[in-house]
This record gives sequence, structure tokens and C-alpha cells, in this order.
Amino acid sequence: MFNTDGAPGLTRRRLLGVSAAGSMALFLAACSSAASNTGDTGSGGHAKTTNLTVGTTTDLAPSTILRTGTNPTTLSLIFDTLAGVDPNTLQPTPGVATSWRWNADRTELTVNLRDDVYFHSGRKLGPQDAIFSIKTEQSSTSGAQIGATALLIDSMKVTGANQFKLTLKKPVSSFLNLLILTPLIDSETFSDLYSGKKMVGTGPYVFQSWTPGSQVKLTRNAHYWQKGLPYAESVTVRVFGSEQALVSAARTGEVDVAWALVPSDAALLTKSGKLASHTTGEAFAEWYVGVNVKSKPFDDVLVRQAIAHALDRDRITKQAFAGFGTATCVPWSTSLPGLSGSDDTYYNYDPAKAKALLKQAGALGASAPIAIGAGNSVAAAVANIVEFNLSEAGFKPHVSQVQSTTYQAQLQAASINGLWINNVGQSYLSPGTVLLGNAPLKVTGNTSNVTDPQYVKLADNLIYAASDADIAAANRALTTYMLDQAWHITVGRAPTVAVTPASLTGFQTSGTGGVVLTSAKLA
Repeated sequence: MFNTDGAPGLTRRRLLGVSAAGSMALFLAACSSAASNTGDTGSGGHAKTTNLTVGTTTDLAPSTILRTGTNPTTLSLIFDTLAGVDPNTLQPTPGVATSWRWNADRTELTVNLRDDVYFHSGRKLGPQDAIFSIKTEQSSTSGAQIGATALLIDSMKVTGANQFKLTLKKPVSSFLNLLILTPLIDSETFSDLYSGKKMVGTGPYVFQSWTPGSQVKLTRNAHYWQKGLPYAESVTVRVFGSEQALVSAARTGEVDVAWALVPSDAALLTKSGKLASHTTGEAFAEWYVGVNVKSKPFDDVLVRQAIAHALDRDRITKQAFAGFGTATCVPWSTSLPGLSGSDDTYYNYDPAKAKALLKQAGALGASAPIAIGAGNSVAAAVANIVEFNLSEAGFKPHVSQVQSTTYQAQLQAASINGLWINNVGQSYLSPGTVLLGNAPLKVTGNTSNVTDPQYVKLADNLIYAASDADIAAANRALTTYMLDQAWHITVGRAPTVAVTPASLTGFQTSGTGGVVLTSAKLA
């Protein structure tokens, strides 16, 4: 039976996650309406909006539902997480979890839950469900990037009607990201989750159906714990076969939200003023030039530094990211403790210095193969600039497009010969998260074939830092090493870009880079 009592209405300040237990609304609160917004009040006390339509070129992939970033148009609609992310500080904010506290040595985390959260089936959520969700991410079959962090838990225990405790063998600096990145899933229907037959969560919308390659149908959760929300009676996520088709649908008003557009397309669509662009802000993807340190001449640090000096990051930001991104040399946010804005410009665009370093290494005229995934227009735009930059510096670069599945397989196997261009998510949360779970930067088995003991030591110092001072010092030491060694060469950070009607109010995105469709209205 559903509880009909709920939390009080949320102010904008509370939505920004400053201090309120209900601040998860920041991440489960927005979108638009392809149908009209009547302005009336429905029986549940919410302003009626009929159907919201979101357009995307990426289909639902239920088998990867726990893998952050693979289902951005549906994940935050169906599932809540324990915590959100403050967009300014990048720190966790209360959501389904109202609060949490560490013991003195940061090896025990006690988490308190709301008592008014229900699964779409009508079953009340309790601490055992949070534990089940975390255990699921620990499974090797989940594919969850945060799974490596979850595996550092020594024990999990229910300690109250709405409380549980997680015990670690030793402190983990980025552990709270587990609260941010773990969807709360239903144990009773889990066997049907990966097939897409049933997707039961506690979020603002209820899964109805999925037509592969076509659309996902969702309806309003009338018993959502944020009373009066969501506004829309239903949501349709439409899958378009091409970027061009999605752009056309946005232009004609066929969709309310055109999600994850190529930045240059978003810029063109908004020129008339009838459409507005939105970004995921600090939930960015870090774009980089990867280097296989086992491939000659890239085993020489001088050659790698020559590449880093050769890159025109401002041009990449302006052209490939259409001004939506930020030029930087650092894979994570420079607002993190121990870092500063000066790290963003550690390598300036300096073709002459790049050529001098290449000459010093005895590698002038060296071949520089650059691989990108076929069909990725942003990567292609970055590659065009990188290819020109490297030719200026004295390399003989050549870009090749590799079929997407082959490209991903080669990345995972660390078998790309030479250079490649790709992006990494989650790095904005903390370096510790990506060091544990993202292939390009993992301590062991990374895509650049780096096995340097110094990297392992510095990474471990950061992952297991126990105090704020230790975290700041470890951030500084690891970032300095990464910049100097230049085997993962950051060119910029770029958020996901969406386009909506200019008349739409209340559109937001999740702190993990997903679509949010809870409190948007057409003016």
C-alpha cells in the first residue's frame, strides 16, 4: 500500500541541493511537452501536462542499465539513487538517503533513508533494498564502473528500520560516489531487468514498454515521494536513426527535448532564438588523445610531451565542441582540492616547442596513426584538428575510422597501435572514481599499457586517502605526474548538449549527466 503523505514542496534553493533532504529533485526534475500544457491542476495536485517526447539517437540498453552513461534518457526517469550531486561543489546531496555519517577513521558509513519511498510495484523501499542494489553492482556481470568501488566494501548490515551501515577495510577517498551512482533496483523483479521486460524503480516515471529501435513508453508515478511531481502524465523516448533526423525533429517541434546533439548542430538550431540549448554542466565528458606507451616512438616521454604542446585546445573547444566545452589539460575538475585553474593551461599551444622536443627525441617525421570510432562526428572534428596540429609539429599523422564495436574491443584490449581519440565520463566526480573503474585511467589494465610503479603508488595514495589534507595532496601529486608523463593527453571537457523550445521552463539534467523530466512546463 502506498503512503499518501509526502515531503513538503521544494523551493528552488532546496532543488539546488544546498541542505535539504529532498534535494534529489535537482536530478529528477525536468523536461518538456510536445503536447500542450493545459495549466489545469490534476487530481494529484500537479499541473497537468499530457505527454513529453524526448528524442535521442541511442536506444535503451537494458543489459547495461547499471553502467553509468549508457541509458541517460531513461535511467534517472525510472530509478532514484541514494544521493545527488551539488552542481557547484560536486559533493553528494541528500535524495532517497536523507543523511550519512562516517566514523572517526572513515571505515564505517551509516546511511539514513527516507521512510516514504515506494517501488512502482507498491512495495516500500527499505535498507535491505539499498544493500541489494549495491551487491548487484559488485557482480562481475553488472558492468558498473562504480562496481570496483563497491567491491571495497567489507560488510553491509541493516541497522534500523530506515538505516544501514557499510564497513570498509580501509578508507576510500571517493567512496561517497557510490551513493550517487547506484540506481535503486527492485529485487523482486530483478530477473527481468536486463532483458527489458520489467524495469521497476522508485523514480518519477513508471516503465510501460520498450520497442527496440523505436521507443520507450513511461507513465507518471502518481505515488512519487516528491508530492505533486512529476507534472507529465506520460513520457515517450523516441529513438532516431540518425543525427540529421533528430535535428529535423527538433526543428519542427516533433520532440520537446533533442538529447545529446552534436554541439555544432545544437548551436545552429538555437540561432533563431526559438530553441534553447541546455548542457549537463559540470557533468562533463573529458576528451583526450590516448597514447599506447608500448608503441614506438610514443614510449619516449619527450615525444608524448611534443604531442601535448602541439594541440590547439582552444580551437578544439571552439570548433569541435561549438563553444560548449572548456579547454584544459587535466582529466578532472581543477576545482578539486589541491588543484588550481593554472593546471588547465599546463601545456600551451606551441608548435615550435613541440617540434623542438620531437627533434630532441630523434623522431622528426615519425608516423602518428590516430584511431577514432566510426560515426562519432565529435571525435572526427577533434581528430581533424589534432591531425593538422601534429603535422605542424613534425609528425606524419594519419586518421583512421574504426568500426565502433571493433574500436571499443581494441580499447579494452589496449591493442590500438599509436594514438586514439575518445572521451571519459565520471572524472568530474573525483579522480578516485575513474582510477578504480574507467579503462583509460585504471591503475592496472589501462588502455595505454602503463605499468609504471610510480603511477600505481600515486593512484593508490589518492584512492585510499583518509583525510581532506591527504586527498588534496594526492590530487596534486597524481595530476602533476599525469601532466608530465603525457600518456593520457586531455584536450578539453565537454558536457552533453540538449535543445528544447525556448518557451520550456524547468528543464534540468542529472548530476550524472542524464535526462531529468520531473518539473518542466511550457510557458
